[in-house]
Amino acid sequence: MLTCTQQVDSKIFAYMKHIRPRRALIVDEQKGVVATFPLFVHDGTRRGAPADAPPGMIQNLVTMETFGIRDGLIHEVEVFPFVTVPYGWGNGWTMGSGR
Repeated sequence: MLTCTQQVDSKIFAYMKHIRPRRALIVDEQKGVVATFPLFVHDGTRRGAPADAPPGMIQNLVTMETFGIRDGLIHEVEVFPFVTVPYGWGNGWTMGSGR
């Protein structure tokens, strides 16, 4: 299993152009849980990924992410994909989020 840093350094996520909006919608400080509903914007550009990287995708993906926080650090991440929408479509509540 790769650490978060190793995953980012591998450029496996190089096809993502933006993740919007970057804000926590639910925060439970007692349980150390944070939940977000970001929109992943994939414009098809691979951004320096190695030649054997997966092909770029042209789409947007609305998800729910939950983060387990301990001692101020992210320890667990769970991502639940909700719906894939055509590239350029927003998330439905943030103006300009789709590009």
